Amino acid sequence: MKALAIDLGGTHAAFALVDGATLVHTETLATDRAKGLKPLLPKFKEMLGAVLAKTGPARRNVSALHWDSRGLWTPAPARSCPRMPNTMTL
Repeated sequence: MKALAIDLGGTHAAFALVDGATLVHTETLATDRAKGLKPLLPKFKEMLGAVLAKTGPARRNVSALHWDSRGLWTPAPARSCPRMPNTMTL
């Protein structure tokens, strides 16, 4: 199965196209946890578009989007939620 993947961390986010266990292509984006997630959302679309643009025919038949993070974090007061991986079928 081919899937787009987003891995969000405190210092960077990784965007990838995977085919089964094979990493086809990846892009990264610096993040700043203090600024929160909202300013990054438009960049997410851009980065996923870059992954698709650079993978040509490999991007056909993508059937899932996977989102993963270490856990949701709020800068003040410092609180984190447990790891919450999510995969949705397109």
